[in-house]
Amino acid sequence: MNGQVSVERLTYYPVKGGAGIPVPETRITVHGLPGDRAWVITDPSGRLRWQGGDPRLALLTPEPDPGGGTGLTLRAPDAPELRVEHVEEAAGAAGPAGPGATGGVGRPVELPGQTYGGLDAGEEAAAWVTKVLGAPSRLVRVRAADAGSGTGEGSGTGTGAGPVARVANHSRVHVVSRASLALLNARLAEQGLPALPMNRFRPNVVIDGWDAPHTEDESPVLELGGARLEFTERTVRCAITMVDQERGVRSGPEPLRTLARYRRAAEGIVFGAYFDVRREGRVAVGDRVERPAP
Repeated sequence: MNGQVSVERLTYYPVKGGAGIPVPETRITVHGLPGDRAWVITDPSGRLRWQGGDPRLALLTPEPDPGGGTGLTLRAPDAPELRVEHVEEAAGAAGPAGPGATGGVGRPVELPGQTYGGLDAGEEAAAWVTKVLGAPSRLVRVRAADAGSGTGEGSGTGTGAGPVARVANHSRVHVVSRASLALLNARLAEQGLPALPMNRFRPNVVIDGWDAPHTEDESPVLELGGARLEFTERTVRCAITMVDQERGVRSGPEPLRTLARYRRAAEGIVFGAYFDVRREGRVAVGDRVERPAP
């Protein structure tokens, strides 16, 4: 190890599949980074739209309300700005929507093997995302399917009352190291192919300073800032990694083709790792990262 291992970048993704927002510091809670994947875009039946099938999702640039507010502004090329006010349960379900709020109709959000509950953001928002993606779509703020689970996730339709939550990717925090990307880019360079940016992998936390690639895979526990994370599983990669995040288009077989040559495991092609949060705390770019004994 040549120097201090530290947090290089912190990013959250307010709309699942949309552009990420880097932050200089944040508080990591048991639910992950605040606001991470709190909104989703679905087809009219509630099926999740994802970048593998709708690569233009990458062009959606979200701007959540400052200070923890639940409103949202969305921007995209060749589209007017969309402002979505705070979404509450529609009148008649859990009481009237508050001042300035959009009355959200309960809407299930379907992922493979899991159904979440959500609150629909209304017709104006639906028309906007439909135009941007070129396919009938709805903007939905996700809520916990099981309000008593304490996890922000669960089974069932979840359209009853419950806290707003995120649609997590298996676990709460997605970690990729700079060394892992450097190895991939070295393999690409050997083939005369261009390097790929970190945003192809959409991590929440980027760690720099480890000499060995994929040290995140071999870290049962990570401590960064005031937070303590516990490894749950390696990240199985899919077609999203082939989407150019700046242009919103699929750009060929990489990195999956190259990763398949040296990162294929029983569960699939793996790159990066998921962690649950065992101790909440504030984390800032530049904070030291430790790998204590479990």
